[in-house]
Amino acid sequence: LRRPMLWLAAAIAGASAVPTVLWQAANGWPQFEVAEATGAEVASTYAGALGFVPLALFVSGLPVGAPLLCYGLWRLLRAPRLRPYRFLGVAVLATTAFFVVTGGRYYYVVGMFALCWAAGATEIEHAIERGAGRAWRRATGRVAFGIAAVVVVLTTLPVLPVSWIGRVPGLGSPFAAEEIGWPQLADTVTTAYRALPAEQQATTVVVAETYRQAGAVERFAPPELRPAYSGSRGYWFLAVPPADTTTVLFVGGDPPMLARWFGSVRQVGTVDNGLGIRNVNQGAPVWLCTEPRAPLPDMWPDFLQYEVRFNTFQES
Repeated sequence: LRRPMLWLAAAIAGASAVPTVLWQAANGWPQFEVAEATGAEVASTYAGALGFVPLALFVSGLPVGAPLLCYGLWRLLRAPRLRPYRFLGVAVLATTAFFVVTGGRYYYVVGMFALCWAAGATEIEHAIERGAGRAWRRATGRVAFGIAAVVVVLTTLPVLPVSWIGRVPGLGSPFAAEEIGWPQLADTVTTAYRALPAEQQATTVVVAETYRQAGAVERFAPPELRPAYSGSRGYWFLAVPPADTTTVLFVGGDPPMLARWFGSVRQVGTVDNGLGIRNVNQGAPVWLCTEPRAPLPDMWPDFLQYEVRFNTFQES
């Protein structure tokens, strides 16, 4: 605590947070509602607090990354020669505990992995210099690193057939299955849009139930369908549909929800990824919504939602 550079670093970190804090204050502190929604999702999809540490260790890398992470953290907390850096080990534990208690996602702590790996690696080098560390070298030899490489490739890189993702547990990144079907979603929306008369197209916008679906339209749909809008979390703050909008192609949702904003709601498409992979997009309806009950900018505050629905369009 007596190091001037430590306090300088803290000041830089604090200053970098000022724009975010000001924006949060100006917009009613939406982060608190996002955190509440995220906590509910974590409890239902990641085994809650019980799954946090096991999942964090898994994504840190097996069979090398996780042991090195744990060893590095232990040495930060216990090694006499690392005593000047012990506060970093405490920071790792405190940050992890904070996210566990508040319902954060396991990957929120990924940024601290490198710190623990570095501490573990330097301690191993120190042990080897003293003639120790043979057991560690055997445990992390070519076989262990070879296994680690295979695990990383299979769980993070797009090397597997798309049809396997979401069907074989553990394959692909945690969100790989949710990224499947984005081009098909955009194609379904585009088809519905081009079926409209030209004069109606001019006052038509796309609104998606989730930010992921809106992002898919932004990425894969033709320019005339951009920007896409969504009331989902931070996406709601990016843009407001024009006041002269007469027609909305809405991705997801259901008639009771949409009837609050539109006098006419009719399904004109269904998203199919072509692989039968169950994710948030598979089976998602595309609705043609007309006769808005008020100008969309006036109704836009009611579109804001922090919960994200998963796999709601298919039967179990």
